[in-house]
Amino acid sequence: MNVLIVCNWGKNRSGYLAGYLKQKGYSVQNGGIYKESNNPVSSEMVDWSEVIIFVQPQIKEDFKKLFKISGQKIVILDVEDRTSILVPNNHEMTSEEWTKFQQEKVYPELKKQIEKYLPL
Repeated sequence: MNVLIVCNWGKNRSGYLAGYLKQKGYSVQNGGIYKESNNPVSSEMVDWSEVIIFVQPQIKEDFKKLFKISGQKIVILDVEDRTSILVPNNHEMTSEEWTKFQQEKVYPELKKQIEKYLPL
């Protein structure tokens, strides 16, 4: 099954979830909705996919302005990763603190939410 995972920038949440689903045997691509991302979603990726996973509801809305969904199964998660929203007092995090935060809070939530939809 060909799975496309879409987040804002195509690296953190979608990258983690792509690795997780590859371990489960899925063919996976991931990308960002922002054209400025290092790994932007392309029409070819969308056409290739049988399932599209959005890591937040708003990303699907932005995606629909750029691409046509034509028969793919859609999965919508609701996983926030912005420290400005999730971290009390919104203090600046070092790279190490940010990575630890993602590993302890964001990645487990991605796994928890996607498990409800497996197998795809």
